[in-house]
Amino acid sequence: MEQTQPTNGNSHDNHKALTIGVAVIVLLVAVFLIFGNRDTGPTEQDEVTPENQEEEVVLGDQAEDAPRTIEEVDLTSTEGLERLPEGFPSDTPVDVETLVDSTHIVNEDGSEESLVVYLSDATIGELYESYISYIDEQGFEIDRDDSTDEFVIMNALRENTTMSVSATPSEEGGQQEVFVRFLVE
Repeated sequence: MEQTQPTNGNSHDNHKALTIGVAVIVLLVAVFLIFGNRDTGPTEQDEVTPENQEEEVVLGDQAEDAPRTIEEVDLTSTEGLERLPEGFPSDTPVDVETLVDSTHIVNEDGSEESLVVYLSDATIGELYESYISYIDEQGFEIDRDDSTDEFVIMNALRENTTMSVSATPSEEGGQQEVFVRFLVE
């Protein structure tokens, strides 16, 4: 006689929770790979003085004594498009009023990165469509698109420029946290 296993009504919920968990881990890894090499500035133990405020930033495996400059836009004293970092295209679909980070980096190899982070009330789907349209209109070609219904992760290329976009639900809920980076080599 064949024995059958009782069905568990929670197996679908468990599978969904596992899928969401894996998606979140993939997203975190992708965000780290895209944006992980950014300097976060001084820690609580670092005392900022006039002598060390303009200090060169050198990361472990980078060229010997190569300077890397980081300029963060003061979001408290700027308005509108002035809130965008140097080199960031002003026609990019970004809500400048909800920026939480706006940074321009000149790397030791001469490449430049312009990065913004902002909060959006748009859904993940709306953000995806907005950036797909922008990428197409600007002549970029999608190099990587790992987006799902729950998050956006994509890279697009045009000549010597890479555009990276990541959008995830914010920790506060109800909004999406959006990272947009342009790297010009």
